[in-house]
Amino acid sequence: MRIPVANPDAVVNKLKCRNEHMLLYTKDSQPPRWHYRHASMTGDVVLVGRDGAEILSEDTENVGNYGGDFIDPSTHTFFFAMGPYISRSVVLPPIQNVEFMNLWIALLGLPHTRNDGEEHLMDDVLQSPFYHHLPHPKDIP
Repeated sequence: MRIPVANPDAVVNKLKCRNEHMLLYTKDSQPPRWHYRHASMTGDVVLVGRDGAEILSEDTENVGNYGGDFIDPSTHTFFFAMGPYISRSVVLPPIQNVEFMNLWIALLGLPHTRNDGEEHLMDDVLQSPFYHHLPHPKDIP
């Protein structure tokens, strides 16, 4: 829900201690790791519920559960893979979902495209010499 706010800092200061189940940020004070500080659709005040919180408008017909902060353990995913190009018995530390992009790029044999993931972070997951086994995308019928 987007509501224009004349003084975002005043709104955040007035509301931030009222409820321990939510966090409030201005467009400029939200964590840079979210990567949408400069997005045109980001509101002047950003309200984020902590784990277990629900933020509802008056119209409770349209409810959903999404968003949150990816450093919250409840938003973490479990990833299990096996196959001819996947190494066995590899256990990775917790990683952000964006890191999977480079794994998909490698598995599909696509040219690397700049993204927010670290290019070689998932290399341990791939069997060596993985890259020699892939056909070029233009050779796939």
